[in-house]
Amino acid sequence: VTVTQTNSFGCDSTTTRIITLLPKPTPVITGPASICKLTSGTYSVPAVAGNTYSWSVTGGSINGPSNTNSVTISWGNFPSGVVTVTQTDASGCDSTVNRNVTLYPYPVPVITGNTSNCQLSAGTYSVPNVVTDTYVWTVTGGSINGSPNASSITVSWSAAASGTVTVTQTNPLGCDSTVTLNVT
Repeated sequence: VTVTQTNSFGCDSTTTRIITLLPKPTPVITGPASICKLTSGTYSVPAVAGNTYSWSVTGGSINGPSNTNSVTISWGNFPSGVVTVTQTDASGCDSTVNRNVTLYPYPVPVITGNTSNCQLSAGTYSVPNVVTDTYVWTVTGGSINGSPNASSITVSWSAAASGTVTVTQTNPLGCDSTVTLNVT
């Protein structure tokens, strides 16, 4: 920065001062951009000695301190959320960045099939088929005929007085739900 000052007699002086321009921090948030609703995810920026951090979130809550280079966020039951961090260096230069996060719902399987069957007979049980999801069935009081990994199964019931049919449905992001149907 250079300035020239001139008085009323026309006498002038010029002076220059060199200013060092410091770069702002450049935080880059890492962590899942897509995650299941009602789960937790860890988000971080590279740690820089002498820097401070301030995190905030919409659509969830921060577990623990929000002034380190890493936070764990418990996501709520919303379609999306935003993670924000402000990184400030020792000179007071700061930068704020955001990361949008998509929050995926859990599957909602509903088992259809008879809740009453004759002993030593067979029954068919199913949930609506979602092509991208996976299924794992378990049965008590009987046995599954065929694969336990389809959206529909056939159960051979034993001589037991009751049994259960349970399915866990998992979407491609790993969000899963388990439901059980009691059978007499």
